[in-house]
Amino acid sequence: MADSTPDIIPGAAEEAGSSNRAKIHLLDQAEIHDGMVEAYRAACIDQYLPEASVRGMTLEAVWLSPPLILRGGGNTLYFLWSFPDLDSFWRARFLDAEAKREWWAATAHMVRSRSRAFLSDFMRADHVHAPVTD
Repeated sequence: MADSTPDIIPGAAEEAGSSNRAKIHLLDQAEIHDGMVEAYRAACIDQYLPEASVRGMTLEAVWLSPPLILRGGGNTLYFLWSFPDLDSFWRARFLDAEAKREWWAATAHMVRSRSRAFLSDFMRADHVHAPVTD
């Protein structure tokens, strides 16, 4: 997954008239191959977490679904990360892209599929709107 130029750039929140203080969440979802749940979780904690911390990410939670390790595969791990604000999110997106690619390549044999979602608290009144471009 290659990084691309964002529609919103650091500092754009203030220019768009919105608050930049809203916490941004990132939810990683990985369906794990049979026998690899513990190894993948350990790799994420031991290898990915230190690099993610340097990029300003905080690990909020790790969930297993279903809530027991299945024989034959079918488990999904969810890692909930957070960034303190929009600017820190965009800085992290563009830091050390090679290390991120290496991580995903090194763990690909453990993962059947993966997805990533970027989230904000929609109950807050101060959402960031993308600047209007002509």
